[in-house]
Amino acid sequence: MASYEFKARNAGGELVADVITADSERAVMEILDRRGLFPVEIREKTAAAGRSVRAGIRGRVKTDELVAFARQLADLLKVGITLNKALDALARQTPESEFGRILDNLRADVASGTPLSQAMEKFPRCFNELFVSMVEAGEAGGFIEESLERVASFSEQIQELKSRVRAAMAYPILLSVLGTATVVFLLVFFIPRFTQIFSDMGGALPWPTLVLIGVSNFMQSYGIFLLAALVVLGFIGYRVLGTDSGKLAFDRVKLKIPAVGPVFQKAAIARFARILGTLLKSGVSILDAIEITRKAVGNRWFGLHIEEAYGQVKEGKRLAEPLRGYPEFPRIVVDMIAVGEETGSMEDVLVKIADNYDRQVDRAVKVLVSLMEPLMLIFMGGVVGAIVISMLLPVFTLQSIVK
Repeated sequence: MASYEFKARNAGGELVADVITADSERAVMEILDRRGLFPVEIREKTAAAGRSVRAGIRGRVKTDELVAFARQLADLLKVGITLNKALDALARQTPESEFGRILDNLRADVASGTPLSQAMEKFPRCFNELFVSMVEAGEAGGFIEESLERVASFSEQIQELKSRVRAAMAYPILLSVLGTATVVFLLVFFIPRFTQIFSDMGGALPWPTLVLIGVSNFMQSYGIFLLAALVVLGFIGYRVLGTDSGKLAFDRVKLKIPAVGPVFQKAAIARFARILGTLLKSGVSILDAIEITRKAVGNRWFGLHIEEAYGQVKEGKRLAEPLRGYPEFPRIVVDMIAVGEETGSMEDVLVKIADNYDRQVDRAVKVLVSLMEPLMLIFMGGVVGAIVISMLLPVFTLQSIVK
């Protein structure tokens, strides 16, 4: 048992402060709930600095949990349950989890009169700017249930696309890892055994065999230094790509890679259209929606163009006008946005663009993977075959001399 100081509000909104003895903070919250009090702050009295409900929360949760939370909260609000009780019900489903503790804090903040969107802003690693903005728009327009459903649908679509891409790339990555491991094993452990045999046999060796033995000797003598150099270069590259300029340059280079670049371009356009369309459908203003889309589009080079377009839209231009100047945005996409602006249905047009480009990304990834698999098999088979042939050439030469 420990003593806890708490501040809570009663049904009339009055602030109540007292001390209560209980086994845990969760037990305190249950006692307060039975008394009809909404907790604002709970602090262990014996702690030197006091441990609040928010202590120890890292704020990172899975996308599946966020999607389920958004849908369940929307359903509870639709049937007339108050926001505070809905948050409490959802928090009780996972009382000991990270997300359960976050929901406890949301409930406490909402009980103290804080809007849900502002309470979510305290956990940016859990609720991103897109999520918070859509909830804020729903609060302002009185359709928070619809906003929650839309953000859940959007998150599901993005997660589904990511899952398809990861699943498609799993086999090529496995092939490359196994192939590289096989080549390294042959060079470091297999070829040295044959080198000793060739030395005992005497005679001149064919040049492919000499080259292979040289590579093997290099790997044995300097392999550890090569590995260290690769680790250092990887670390330097990681630090460079961690900077804003490095990320911008890398995102721009990705769009220029043959065969792969168009896939990144289509994915960025799909995300741009999906986010912007979803925000506009949720009642977010065009300027705020463009600003949020710039940060969440997933490609900084696209984000730079969107930022420049934002400045021109702020001056009174339509969105399609500045986008025409960027080759990364296809003409058909810009024309569709222009039609949507003229007819007042831009949000619907953007969602259609997103659906279309999501399908294009899916098809492009499947085609790319279907080409990569045989090419990788041929390449790795060619490398292994070249190693084997190079090691067998001296045997064939020796047989010719004997005959």
